[in-house]
Amino acid sequence: LALMMLGWSISELVAARSAAERLGIVARCLAAALLAMLPNVFPCVAVFGAMGLMGIKVEVGTVMTATVAMGIAVDDTVHYVTWFRRGHSLGLSHGEAVRYAYRYCGTAMAQTSMIVGLGLLVYALSEFGPIQRFAWMMFSILLVALVSDLAVTPALLYSRWGRLFLPGPFCRQRPAEVRAVQPNKGPSDS
Repeated sequence: LALMMLGWSISELVAARSAAERLGIVARCLAAALLAMLPNVFPCVAVFGAMGLMGIKVEVGTVMTATVAMGIAVDDTVHYVTWFRRGHSLGLSHGEAVRYAYRYCGTAMAQTSMIVGLGLLVYALSEFGPIQRFAWMMFSILLVALVSDLAVTPALLYSRWGRLFLPGPFCRQRPAEVRAVQPNKGPSDS
């Protein structure tokens, strides 16, 4: 209710919840999932804030844009966190794991965001106003989301909060029953 009072719509709340659930599955930690939502919510807040400062009206179509763009931004974050964890599991230090993730998925994140953003920007040539606004909004949010995922996500992972994304005592990773079973080996006797 408090977020709705701040101007969030039901669709944005559902998208944010869905995104947080996906991040929670990857990170296996509620605190990490909520922290990873920062770079995904920031683009919507920044673009809608800029719209408010410029006096542009927010309509149903523009609000729906936020939910679509947030889904794409979350996918980038999931990939980055996955590569970060993979680098750390290879024995890399915290900083090296951040650079490892940046090296192996940064280019793909930029390419997918630009391809989707530029592909949707074609609709800006439409004569139908809501479609034009949707195209410009998607492009704007995806561009800010890309910058956020390439700047904010590595900063979060490099900070002291980055340990929440790693297996260990900071977050409960898996139930004991699941931990005792090794993949393709059956239950352990220990």
